[in-house]
Amino acid sequence: MSVQISAVRTLPGGTDKCVIGGTGFVVDHGGEMYLVTNGHIVTGRHRTTDHYLGLPALPHYLKATFPIAGVPLGEEELAPIGTRTENLSLYDDDDRALWLVHPQFGRKFDVIALPLKDLDKRESTQPRIALSPYPIAHSLPVSDFEPTRDVSVVGFPFGLSAGARSAIWVRGSVASEPWAGFEGDPCFLIDARTREGQSGSPCIVPWPSDEGTAEPEAFPWRLVGVYSGRTDSASDLGRVWPVSVVSTIIDARRRDDVRLV
Repeated sequence: MSVQISAVRTLPGGTDKCVIGGTGFVVDHGGEMYLVTNGHIVTGRHRTTDHYLGLPALPHYLKATFPIAGVPLGEEELAPIGTRTENLSLYDDDDRALWLVHPQFGRKFDVIALPLKDLDKRESTQPRIALSPYPIAHSLPVSDFEPTRDVSVVGFPFGLSAGARSAIWVRGSVASEPWAGFEGDPCFLIDARTREGQSGSPCIVPWPSDEGTAEPEAFPWRLVGVYSGRTDSASDLGRVWPVSVVSTIIDARRRDDVRLV
């Protein structure tokens, strides 16, 4: 399930200001949970020029809205409905970034992974968070799909949400050869009517009906990659970074070199 995100800066005087809004989602990689989104969401900066995209300041934290777990009913647990908002720190006590970036290309590859430790066990009077992670081990590599295949981008265009503050699904199709990259980067293009607020969304496809592997009902969707925005404001072509980039980032465990100022 997708997570609605606001990157927030606390201004002098204690006023909180949204630097940029977007979407994220949780992945499970080797039993560890990470919130995945775009680098430009956690910094408010362009991935290649490093210029600020709006408010000329780094966010202090992410205001992240997660779905809550269903209420147990006998041996069954009802489907998640409703949300719970948590503030996730972006920096440690030494003002070093907590999120992980690509070991060689950093935020030029517009994907980051923020470790989530015991988030679903935080003390709260609200119902328990349902992380509902996408298992990296059950994702779809670029070698398994091709142009014209249908995909879904699940996020929050313009900050909008559906009932129970759930994400909005936008349908698109793969528009370039996934294996060939785009403009020298290992991303590919999709053709979808996406808009601001969907950066960082999961790009997913349904589990193939003829897959035949174990427990398809437990993983009804396969993660394809991370959506990171349109090529320009006049186009419906947008970049998707494949799951292999996410895996490389988490395995390398390189923290970004950005420091809070």
